[in-house]
Amino acid sequence: MDSRTRLRKACDACSIRKVKCDESGSPCRSCASLDIPCTYDRPSRRRGPPNRHAAAFKRRKFDNPAPHPSTSPSTGRATVATQTSHSDVESESQTISGESICSLETLQLLVDDFFTYIHPLVPIPHEPTFRAAFARREDATNKTFLALLAGMIGTLVTSFPRRPRLHLKTEIEKKEFPNSISLVRRCHDVAIKARGPGYLDRKATVYDAATSYFLGLCAGYAYDMRRCHIYFGECVTVLRVDDLFKWSQLAPPITPVSASSGPFGSAATVSQDDIISRELGRRLFYVCLVGYRTLRQIGSSDGGVYFPLETPTDRYPPLPVEVDDEYIFSTHVGMQPTGTVSLITGFNANVRVFNSYNSLLALETAFGSGGVFDWERQKKIIWECLQRAKNALNNVPAELELSHPATNSPYTYSTDDTSSGCRGMQYEIQKANIYISQLSTRSHLVDRYWSLYEAHKAIQRSSQRPSPVTVKSETGSMTSLEETTSMQIDHLKRVMCEERGLVIKDLLFLLTTVNVINMEPNGASFTTKLRQVASTLLNLPRNLEAGPGDDEPATVAGPQLTISEAESYLETFIEILVRLEGITFRGGNGSSASNPGTSRQAMSYVGNNEEDIRHWACLKEHQRKFAEAGGVLSAL
Repeated sequence: MDSRTRLRKACDACSIRKVKCDESGSPCRSCASLDIPCTYDRPSRRRGPPNRHAAAFKRRKFDNPAPHPSTSPSTGRATVATQTSHSDVESESQTISGESICSLETLQLLVDDFFTYIHPLVPIPHEPTFRAAFARREDATNKTFLALLAGMIGTLVTSFPRRPRLHLKTEIEKKEFPNSISLVRRCHDVAIKARGPGYLDRKATVYDAATSYFLGLCAGYAYDMRRCHIYFGECVTVLRVDDLFKWSQLAPPITPVSASSGPFGSAATVSQDDIISRELGRRLFYVCLVGYRTLRQIGSSDGGVYFPLETPTDRYPPLPVEVDDEYIFSTHVGMQPTGTVSLITGFNANVRVFNSYNSLLALETAFGSGGVFDWERQKKIIWECLQRAKNALNNVPAELELSHPATNSPYTYSTDDTSSGCRGMQYEIQKANIYISQLSTRSHLVDRYWSLYEAHKAIQRSSQRPSPVTVKSETGSMTSLEETTSMQIDHLKRVMCEERGLVIKDLLFLLTTVNVINMEPNGASFTTKLRQVASTLLNLPRNLEAGPGDDEPATVAGPQLTISEAESYLETFIEILVRLEGITFRGGNGSSASNPGTSRQAMSYVGNNEEDIRHWACLKEHQRKFAEAGGVLSAL
């Protein structure tokens, strides 16, 4: 053999020992002298420097994955293609990390923004634990952690697209992510590949359920309601099947989790008595409850199927402990510092708003939501639920009250916020979420009342009654029983007429109290609720000045709206909506002149590159599909 001829491949033993092999046969001389098997099973590696063109091509596959052929000319080719695709999935799942989403520097900024803007609304995961794991770069070694990270970043982008855009400064990142939906897709692809095909074959942790919720929230904000329902249903199922939230508050002695396994390890290495996991399970349970109640309020009819109602034998878990993450440990819960209101306090207040009408939901689940079977009982339950919804926020701390004095200057996209300034801004974000939830719930209950009222009147008109029975009045004249009944004052009907005007005025007070920029992290949830309440102004004579089914306007005591006031309010609401959705508003005289608070808010995010921000934040493709489908109700 020519000494200059290079062997094509050395055997496994010689390759590991880095010694010269020969082609004398199998076994080679080295393996024969050592009396060991001579095999050629080790994969060969390409010589030379890494191929940067191939690496860039693989990164582009995240945005434009090539479809796999559904059929092949022969069975042999199909088998080879299947084996190749499985090997590609395995190799990709082994090589992806947080840098598969974006650069590590940008990723760190996005994580900081998530805990600043989104965590007050969705308090998952446990912040100190997550930050410690991210500092150890567990995204490169733990696929559960990487999937959770990708879901968190996707939720931040869909909820608050203006903020992430500020961190994409390099030309490469701007080219890779020309709009927000491209970054959301990247996060979704990374999460799916990190999970792998068999993630449901093992006992799930609370972080697996949280990943499903984040992916469902991303789909919902992008108007992909089918995927949203699937992921939400998966999250609730994992929580209930693996019993991630029903541990007793008085937990037995805790077995600390080993440092080697980490909190994001497999379920076999994480103690079920871990207080952090228990609290996160309860938080995630109520996050799902709020999500399903919101979907039900905007027209979804299958929310109760995926989220069972509370029964005397199957109770909901206790509300999460109102202590911030830095004081919750795996073995114990510390004391919240005096004078500092926990962010979980605002979270629980929002949950109480949605729990205020559990009795009505139970009734509608049992007998249907559109039928009248016992009008007196139904309207009594609606009235009781309305009172509970209005009283749900009576005892909130001063930091979460709308009358609480705001900061001297509106919060801007500053990077040098103090701790107290950041906490105050987080309270404002929670206030926007809490009070719009209360207003949408009150509006929903009023709508339920008038819907059933119309159905009740229709039944009365269609029913065949005998001739009216006459009774003798105090004056001695004969009056029909029907006329006597009609002369009685329907107090509840008057209350519901008045409540419609109160909801509209309270909504205007909310919009002029909370800065617009602090409403924006609430994402499409806020705009949907705002649009739902504002839409009641489009049918003013029916909802405000007259009761449904009446021939003449009803005289209502208390605050009331006129048509001119309603038009002014509606214009204000439209201005807020277009600002939240990133559309330049060029209205006429508008309501800014009549409502000074609106002009104050309008200055909060006027910038030199507003058009560029609007272009990046707009989910144009999904909005077009949403419009073609006929709106959000048709997609549910």
